[in-house]
Parts: sequence; structure tokens; C-alpha cells
Amino acid sequence: DGTLLAFAEGRKNNAADAGDIDLILKRSTDGGRTWGKIEMVWDDGDNTCGNPAPVFDAASGRLLLMMTWNLGSDKESMINTYTSTDTRRVFYTYSDDVGKTWSTPVDLTSTLKDSTWSWYATGPCHAIQKRHEPAKGRIVVSCNHNDTTRMSFSHVVWTDDCGENWHLGGSAAAGG
Repeated sequence: DGTLLAFAEGRKNNAADAGDIDLILKRSTDGGRTWGKIEMVWDDGDNTCGNPAPVFDAASGRLLLMMTWNLGSDKESMINTYTSTDTRRVFYTYSDDVGKTWSTPVDLTSTLKDSTWSWYATGPCHAIQKRHEPAKGRIVVSCNHNDTTRMSFSHVVWTDDCGENWHLGGSAAAGG
């Protein structure tokens, strides 16, 4: 409908990548000339909600959003050395009203994260929807992760059915 949404991480206490971080957005209905107030997408108390990777599904009109979560007390270095209390998790939510309301986030970690991976991030930036064959309509989200060697890799996740079923795609080492 012409609405523009700008997603960000709302870092409440400092600029660090861990701690109380909410997933937020701002909305513009006039082509970006003016922007509304900050709107909450996901607040999970003192935990880290971030790495927004949004995409609009042209066929359904649904706005899909991939994102990540970890305990606010688990810093990236702890997650990378497997000494954290929990792990970095990947979640999915959607909106059928251009981001005014959101579905309850669904944890897709067991489907989209290999058990040997430590760090995991959706994005950076937005996802895409393919306009042409092959796989016209497929939604593809760029991601990155680290493994037991602490090497960085890029990978993708994808869905052909507007987020009903997600799949783990290919992976490539950084610089590869």
C-alpha cells in the first residue's frame, strides 16, 4: 500500500550486541518524508531480540520477518565458545496488516540451525522474493553463522509457501 517500514534493534542500555535489545520499527505513509513513532515488534524482557530480515510476500500480502534471539546475559563470545547458558536461536513472525500487529514468534532453531553452529544471525538487511523462474515466489533470507572452528560462514534459508515450511539452504565460508 506504499507504506515504508524501517526495522532496527532498540538497544536500551548500551551499544553492545547483547543485553536488553528489542526489535523495533518506524513507519512512513508518505514515501519516507516523515516517520511515525517507534513501534515494538518484539520485546522479550532483558533478552536480545534482533537481526531483523523482513520481506513482503507479493502473492499473499503478508509481511514475513526472520529474526534472532538469545539470553541477554549470553554474550557473543560465550555463544561462540559454547559456554553460554543457552544458544543463539532463529525465529519467524509475520504480519497481515503491514506491521501493525505480529504473530507470536516461532522458534525454528531445530530446523534452520545445524547443531555444530554457535553464533547465528539472520540478515543482515532484508530478505528477497524471487520474481522469476526457477522457483518464482520463493523467499530467500541471507544469514551467517560460526561453527566449532570459529570460522564465519554465509548461508541461506528459504520458503516456497509463505513461511509455512522453512528450509536450510547452502553455506559458504567467508571469502569463499
